[in-house]
Amino acid sequence: MRQDVFVSGRVNLRRWIALIALSMGWAGIAQAADDPTTPQGFLAYPPYNGFVFEAVHLLPARHDQLTVDEVDDDTLFRGMSDIRLASAASFDDESELDGQRAERRQKQAVLTAVPDQVAAEFKAMQSAPNGDAAYAIGKHLPEAIRLYTAAAIDFHAAHPATIVRQADLEWPKPLPPGPMDTEQLAALDKALPRFQAVLDLPDAVKSSRVVAAAYMLGRSHALRGGPGDAAAAEKAFVLTRTLARAGMPDPQGLAVASFGDQARLRRAAGDLASTIGLYAEQAARGSIEGVESLKWVAQSLYLDPQGMAKVEDIPQGQRLLLAYALEINDDGRVREYVYSPGGHPYLNVDNGTMDLIVRTAKQWPKEKIAWPDRLASIAYRTGDFEFAHALVDGQSTALAWWLKAKMLLAEGKLSDAEANYKKALAMSPATPDPNGLSPFNESAACAELAQLERVRGEFVPAMRDQLACDRTYMGFPAPDLLLYLAERVLSLKELQDIVAALPPDPSMHTGRVLDYDSALLHSALAKRLVRANRYQEALSYADIEGNVATTVNDPSFDTGLSQSLKSQHDFIQAYATASDQTANATSAIEKAAAWYQLALLTRVEHGVILDHDAPLYKDKAAPIFHGVSASERDRLRNNYVTPDQDNLRWFVAFDDAYKAAQLLPPRSQAYAAVLCHAAHWMYQAPVVDNRDPVTGLRDAWMLYVKHGAHVSWASHFGHQCPDPDFDAAARPSWIKQWQKLVPRLHVHPWLASAFAFALLATVLVFASLRRLRGKKMSFDSPNT
Repeated sequence: MRQDVFVSGRVNLRRWIALIALSMGWAGIAQAADDPTTPQGFLAYPPYNGFVFEAVHLLPARHDQLTVDEVDDDTLFRGMSDIRLASAASFDDESELDGQRAERRQKQAVLTAVPDQVAAEFKAMQSAPNGDAAYAIGKHLPEAIRLYTAAAIDFHAAHPATIVRQADLEWPKPLPPGPMDTEQLAALDKALPRFQAVLDLPDAVKSSRVVAAAYMLGRSHALRGGPGDAAAAEKAFVLTRTLARAGMPDPQGLAVASFGDQARLRRAAGDLASTIGLYAEQAARGSIEGVESLKWVAQSLYLDPQGMAKVEDIPQGQRLLLAYALEINDDGRVREYVYSPGGHPYLNVDNGTMDLIVRTAKQWPKEKIAWPDRLASIAYRTGDFEFAHALVDGQSTALAWWLKAKMLLAEGKLSDAEANYKKALAMSPATPDPNGLSPFNESAACAELAQLERVRGEFVPAMRDQLACDRTYMGFPAPDLLLYLAERVLSLKELQDIVAALPPDPSMHTGRVLDYDSALLHSALAKRLVRANRYQEALSYADIEGNVATTVNDPSFDTGLSQSLKSQHDFIQAYATASDQTANATSAIEKAAAWYQLALLTRVEHGVILDHDAPLYKDKAAPIFHGVSASERDRLRNNYVTPDQDNLRWFVAFDDAYKAAQLLPPRSQAYAAVLCHAAHWMYQAPVVDNRDPVTGLRDAWMLYVKHGAHVSWASHFGHQCPDPDFDAAARPSWIKQWQKLVPRLHVHPWLASAFAFALLATVLVFASLRRLRGKKMSFDSPNT
């Protein structure tokens, strides 16, 4: 590769929203090591599952006929629930589960629909001022719909409040509505007997509204709150679920909602265990309201100095409180602080509350601690490593092995730590385990294992393990680590062997891989081979499927390159051809065209041809991750390529364009156009080291003024430039002059050509006669 054609930067491919490799510990002050040891705090950040994951896994997945129907703005809760439910139900993907839910709701909606012939009457009922008026209007409706609609109007008059959803863990629970006035109580007293009347109808008549009536009967009793109302409400909520399980239509998901309503009654009665259990049943079915309700329970326990003591005999309550405490102290930004290269300040931790949780648990008998691994995470976070060790001793959960690995790292036992990481991952199946690691943490633990292998100098295993993790666990790829190893650490042979072992996509006849990691590494390998002048090998790895984003595919950007160039493969092929032509073309004009093509490719598509995806730095290829062994640093130096500034491509393109101009006729349009483009690139370029674009802009202009011919667009020089006409530059000057003359003759082109040939014949005849006359005169001379 030409040494002046290298530019460091990043292609759009590496901006894919993503989890990247774990790189730092608590303090963020670690320095690179000179031997295979770890810096202080390396991979020390305490692991934990997110609150949502823990909330939806308090109970095993439920597979009854109860359906959730909620409108929510935060897809996180529903997404986590659906992933969990889908995996437990052995569905191929979430869409299959969603399709079954939608189909079931659609069938139930048909069973509960208002007949078309009375639709107008039903609409009039809904507009009635009260239940009595509505009932009088709906004379022709089925009795169940008539009774239920009239009762619902009275209930709405008594309780017009709506549910407020809150996703943030720190937001408090909304205040309950105030006491009802006399009119509201009267409306509620009228609604209750009508809801009950629906339940008392014959089965064939009541089915369309029986689930809804049972649910609303429970809500009405709960809202009234008189003697015996709480017990009646709970009975109605249980009946709601019984009817739905029996196959009665429930398109609104009221049976699942009834868990939450009953839980509120249990909480008001001080029954914390039942409260958590009922909310857990709701959350286990994918209800965002169930998750939010569990959040409020956990929040109240966390803020209560006696919170941990209150859940001593409630295993689900312990898990809930520990999950809330772990996540609330990350301020919801764990990815920002842990899963990116470089240093970040360690988050402030509410050590007072965390310490109180640990101190309380220390007073319990060992058998009272329902979740030792979760509690160990809190002890580890507060710095109580002795208690954390004691809690995970003898535990074989994935989280316990992970914590053991981190504590071994802190002790400098890297080999043992690596073994524990592998045990943690062996405990984590490809589908979420209710008591294991969340999908996020499964891939995070794997990323940490790869980082540890890198620190130990096991570079090829680190790459292979990271690739395997990305395919196995339901997390996100780690492009920064993959590119770092591929671009800067592995040898070309090692990288080629890894890429060759990647599994192909069987749906592609080309045998190419389409998954993200494979596309990433194929692209990186192709560019490394280009930088090594091994163009033909590079072409065998270059992307042909459009996985690598290119500038030319942006219709708003006029690159000046051929529209036939679409993929990375196309651009590398064009780059290789142009490079060859600069040395082997048969004419100066062809070489000039090749240099200009190189300039365009470097300026526009350097990112997909030869650019580094992993960032490089001037400080002798300084590492971007913490904990660098001597062998890794040697590899960094050996793979270091200079210059490495992102913006040097502007000057490389300028130099190539200048070489093109030197080979062109100064009075040609191509000469002026090439210098115009070179000036334009300098107009856009930033200052890079000692190269000032203003100097380049001035030099291009002065060169044109000194040698170039006047062109109509000279006033826009360096701003608006036409494509250079190399074909015209290759034609002899007398042909160009003649082509300028022809339009001025104002005759048909074939007549002009005939005139030209006649004129030429005449000239030749006169020349012949003149030569003959000259010979005759010489024969007649007396001196002959």
